[in-house]
Amino acid sequence: MGREIKGHKTVPLSQARSLRNIIKHSGSYKADDWLYFLMSSGEVVLAHRISEESFKMFMHLCQAARLIFKPCFVTKAELRVADKLIKRFCHAFYTHVYAGKEERIWVCRPTVEALLDVTANLRSCGPAWSFWLFPAERLLGTLSRLIRWRRFPYAALTTAVLAKYSAELVTSFAEAQVPDARSDATRKPVRR
Repeated sequence: MGREIKGHKTVPLSQARSLRNIIKHSGSYKADDWLYFLMSSGEVVLAHRISEESFKMFMHLCQAARLIFKPCFVTKAELRVADKLIKRFCHAFYTHVYAGKEERIWVCRPTVEALLDVTANLRSCGPAWSFWLFPAERLLGTLSRLIRWRRFPYAALTTAVLAKYSAELVTSFAEAQVPDARSDATRKPVRR
């Protein structure tokens, strides 16, 4: 793909650099690389190279992204259209890619399911750039430290988050309901 983009004189050099193989280096792709691929080069590069169903699925996502990621305000009508396009993408993804086969369970990512919340979040909070960046980065920074088992990161993360919030729940219950027993057990003063 990088070689094809480089051949065009109208493509800026920063975007025409040789892109890495997505299969091998998907973890090192940055959000702007994916957004550029989704909104600019993906449609041209993938045309007539993948199956018709896969291309239609990709185009649903492209059209939704073009409505959502624009610099001006997104109207309610545009949000409704984007929501329909995202739902069509998710339906096509689980119909054609996953297809209900157990050997393809690895493609069922929470990321695909999370797309269904995008338009609801935009309705509630406004454009994504106005509310998600710093709190989400802070949360992601804490979550990555909770993953102790790299082989099954989702299970490790779920276990760690469950343990963390269970401990907080037990502590808050002990402080509120049995403060003297908690004080004796931890040798910390009773908080009122």
